[in-house]
Amino acid sequence: IATYSTINGQKIAKDYDSHVSFADSGLQTSAISLHRVTLQDEGCYRCIFNTFPSGAITGRMCLKVYGKAL
Repeated sequence: IATYSTINGQKIAKDYDSHVSFADSGLQTSAISLHRVTLQDEGCYRCIFNTFPSGAITGRMCLKVYGKAL
């Protein structure tokens, strides 16, 4: 969905640019916010932080959407 690097800065995939923004971006802390979510956005997402020389650090977050469909 999104990436951050000191060389290329913030990049959001074209399919997500209207519902994703960076809440924070940096080498030690990064966060994205999801906007205008729909039932189709529900599911689990994986965060991958590529670090040198340690390698990748991964985490997982699951989104559950509640409410009436509009």
